[in-house]
Amino acid sequence: MRAALIGFGSIGKRHARCLAQKFEELAIIDVDPPAREAAKSQFPKAHVLSSLTELWRLNWPWQEVLVVIATWGPSHYELFRECAEQGVRRILCEKPLAGSLYEGWRMVVEAGELGITLGVNHTLRFLGVDRGVKKLAQQHSLGPPHSVVVHGGASGLVTNGIHFIDLAMSVIGASPVSVVSTAAGEAINPRSPGLLFFGGSAVWTFPAGEEAVVSLHNRSSIYPTATLYYRDGAIYLHDRTMAVVLGRSGGPLPPDLPVTRTAPVGERLYEGPVPGVLDSMEEAFLRHYDEVAAGRLESFSPGDAYRALEACLGALIAAECGQRIRLPIDPQSEWGRRRWPVS
Repeated sequence: MRAALIGFGSIGKRHARCLAQKFEELAIIDVDPPAREAAKSQFPKAHVLSSLTELWRLNWPWQEVLVVIATWGPSHYELFRECAEQGVRRILCEKPLAGSLYEGWRMVVEAGELGITLGVNHTLRFLGVDRGVKKLAQQHSLGPPHSVVVHGGASGLVTNGIHFIDLAMSVIGASPVSVVSTAAGEAINPRSPGLLFFGGSAVWTFPAGEEAVVSLHNRSSIYPTATLYYRDGAIYLHDRTMAVVLGRSGGPLPPDLPVTRTAPVGERLYEGPVPGVLDSMEEAFLRHYDEVAAGRLESFSPGDAYRALEACLGALIAAECGQRIRLPIDPQSEWGRRRWPVS
């Protein structure tokens, strides 16, 4: 198969290296002249182009081509639509799915109507972190999770927070029903001065009372960690794929007693890589390419990506409104159509 990469920025470069390994013929499209020069130097065999108009002139069999959209979130919907109109039926889009709920919803709907396999690059899913965390909880009889707490430095409530709220939704097995937030955007996003980087905290509430908390401060340079709390234990997740499983000191509470007393964790039940996780981000990319190219998404669906986008944009709306926001949000409402400068 052939592949086309739209966008040769920081994430686009990683895709280019992986695509060049996987596909016999590669096209790289970027409007920025220095980016194109860098692409020509690093990938001399690739077609390096300045626009999609030039791409379509290649006259490839577009139904068989994998197109990777690695630009900023607000541009994804328009690029998706142009690819769809040209007959592309295998599309991988970087997160977030779109810059608004309406555009993300339309991408999911149109992909279904047109028979497009739409992958969205949530790397924790394709690394297999969510499946491995569930396996750890099962192996150590922890039961269901009751809260997920993520905290750390300047990773962005949308930019990287979307990975963590998606992980929480996968492990809890449900979508949140409401969110409150202190999110605040700053014009410090390294990708573009036109994009904001959102710091602050958000708390999502789930149907059975579970909660997910993501607190990321733009003044700290420390990568976030995540702790998943169970009735009688916890899983501590760090560096994306490393885990520590901790048991309650003194053993579990009797199952018929309400939880009105706490004890520190005492026993280290496991420490090491999350079971089954891939060794690198590059392997996660290659797994994603295989699924999209085969037209069979097994790790992550576009509906999952939309729900993660809704959770994150819901937090931004809650902060702007200064009140709890109920989820889901009507994508055709005023808030649903609001476009956010997110990456």
